[in-house]
Amino acid sequence: MKRLGFLVLVLSLMVAVASVGQAAPLVFRFATEHPPNTPVSKSMAHFADLIKEKSGGSVEIRLYYSGQLGGHKEILEQMRMGTLDIVHVSTAHLASYVPEFDVYAMPFLFRNTNHYWNVLRGEIGQNLFAKLPPHNIRGLAYYDAGSRSFYVKDRPINSPKDLQGLKVRVMGTPVMLETMWAMGASPVSVSFSEVYSALQSGVIDGAENNPPSVLNMKHYEVTKYFSLTEHISIPDAAVINAKLFDSLSPELQQLILEAAAEMESFQIETWNKDDEAALETIRQAGVNINSPDKGPFIEAVRPVYDKFASQFGGLVEAIQAVAD
Repeated sequence: MKRLGFLVLVLSLMVAVASVGQAAPLVFRFATEHPPNTPVSKSMAHFADLIKEKSGGSVEIRLYYSGQLGGHKEILEQMRMGTLDIVHVSTAHLASYVPEFDVYAMPFLFRNTNHYWNVLRGEIGQNLFAKLPPHNIRGLAYYDAGSRSFYVKDRPINSPKDLQGLKVRVMGTPVMLETMWAMGASPVSVSFSEVYSALQSGVIDGAENNPPSVLNMKHYEVTKYFSLTEHISIPDAAVINAKLFDSLSPELQQLILEAAAEMESFQIETWNKDDEAALETIRQAGVNINSPDKGPFIEAVRPVYDKFASQFGGLVEAIQAVAD
């Protein structure tokens, strides 16, 4: 019995020593306002898998979906303060710290998808990211957020005159507000997570967003018309607390940047598949989808360019000069 007790003691000590040698993984908290089934959320999960694999399990990404920790504005501020580590936000919210990001909200700015990604992955997009660290924000990746179109409860939008008198939810940036006014709508600022109830209760008559967002947030249940004006293409982004990133070893920094680049490519591929599928699902759900002539809308927003283009220090012209 004494020998058995001695063996149990030795084994217990061995387990204890082994446990001490196994350091707990370094945990980063990554939050979004989007539900788990969106292209962005799927790419976040892919990022978490990559980090776990590349770090040999020594780094863990803990994911928070569906606005569990707040809307875009709230989680961005939490990240800046250090209570969150990485967040997904619209670049429209980054304009609160670096006003030049609002250039992405200029209507009909991008000619096509190639032009869009040549801008974001090129000098312009990376230079804008480089302006964030003084605000304790560091850009990791851009996300495709598609093109924003109008979805309305009681009418199709075939021309700007159809927007007259409609209360339309928009993100409350100066450019987006001015764009809505120029097209005749009355803009209303409502949190993305509250759009469904606002449509249902009549607080707003419509909103504008991309097909996957309309589908995944179930906004198609409370609207009857989806008009593909594709008037604004504002990218989203993954950003990390800059002080946290700077405190990491060069090896871990490189690991995160490599995984972020792979996440970006994964999200683009996922977006392209989900965007087309979402539009078809919305159509099958009974929503009337139309593709209006964009010419009258482009003409209507000329005052937005007259008012804002000069405020971006040549960025609008530089973006327009980027090849497709």
